[in-house]
Amino acid sequence: MPERRASQLDLPFLRTYLEEFAANVNRGRESDQGVYATFWGRKDHSLHLSQQETLEYQRLLKHSMESVAPNKDMSEKALDSALKDAIFTVVGDSAPDAEQLKGRIDEAMVEFRDRLQAEPEEFECWVPIAGADPKSLPATFASTDFRVIDDTDIDRLKNIVHTKHTADVQGKLDHINRHLAPEFLGAIVAIHRVPARDQDAGSMLAERAVLETIECLNFFAEMMPYNRGTLSVARNGPPSGTVTSLTLASEGSFLTEPKTKPPWTYSFARHADLTPPAAKALERVEALLSVKRRTKVEDLLLRAVRWGGRSAAAETPEYTLLYSLIALESLLLPRGSGELSFRLSRLVARVLGKDQDSRYQLAKDIARLYDLRSKVVHDGRFEVTEDDKVQASVFAHEAITRIVNDEQVAQTTKLDDLQVIFDYRVAE
Repeated sequence: MPERRASQLDLPFLRTYLEEFAANVNRGRESDQGVYATFWGRKDHSLHLSQQETLEYQRLLKHSMESVAPNKDMSEKALDSALKDAIFTVVGDSAPDAEQLKGRIDEAMVEFRDRLQAEPEEFECWVPIAGADPKSLPATFASTDFRVIDDTDIDRLKNIVHTKHTADVQGKLDHINRHLAPEFLGAIVAIHRVPARDQDAGSMLAERAVLETIECLNFFAEMMPYNRGTLSVARNGPPSGTVTSLTLASEGSFLTEPKTKPPWTYSFARHADLTPPAAKALERVEALLSVKRRTKVEDLLLRAVRWGGRSAAAETPEYTLLYSLIALESLLLPRGSGELSFRLSRLVARVLGKDQDSRYQLAKDIARLYDLRSKVVHDGRFEVTEDDKVQASVFAHEAITRIVNDEQVAQTTKLDDLQVIFDYRVAE
């Protein structure tokens, strides 16, 4: 008989935990609430854990996640269930002797390994999106499809239920007709497919990928003519609708202001209107998002673009300033040491300046904005003007776009080498 593939996974920390847990287990059903902090139940078995035991289990769960699911392709919920099943297998309904305990632990370890090494399944996740122009859809960016859900999508969902479910098919179809179809028809969603070992992990990974994608798209929002709209995961977006402002005076008079204008929407069609440098950067970012294993420099580029996207979507001048400076600092100062304001101002001036005079003024502007950022962060001041906000955003978008398009940076994989490139350019 071929060797179990699951047996290749060595989990000595779990075996040690199970041995110690079995030696100190409390099997009582009636316990002092002041002594025991946690109750677990499995069918006709129950366990009470003290505060210390609860903390030890939480450490086990955290360590297990780091060891067996570093890519988060298994959810904490699924791993928690697997660990507790292993514990109940070992504990049983009666205290075992030494030989029985060894057999139970071996059985629990095999079952646990089998669950960990089950083949991943591909999950297709529909993440509701706010802020997109439906007229520009469907559109695809990197590995994410953006579309307005129609009857065709609902029919495909029903066909999947018919194909993959042998039990309670009619109940699932009724649920689609009564709840899902009315909720999704006409909704804008980002569809992303991910491999994962359980549905919760699939949902989390897909939402994380969608968020990364829309933050990168938002980076280009302010570069598109006639478009200032930004995207968001629907539940994280601003409230929709418009209202009229009203001001009341003590004598009974009042003043009304017009309804606020509806926000711009993000138009994927406007990608065609980007300037050549911005269009090149958009293409480069899409390629980076599609890479499964990115270098540290590629991760850094995307991180800066995402912060720039958060700046574009920020609701206050203070956040726009902070996110813009974070974007610049994270990209241009990857090691984050030394005189940050001085180095950042000189490097941005070198990247954006055309001559000595323009570089001198750029360095002064960046130093002033960095000082303002420090006051906001450390003193909690609200002194960011609209001009400051716009200037910080423009500097961040222009500098990041140029570095994303830089051919020398594109050939670099190590952060130390990237820092050398930047240092050399400042010294020019």
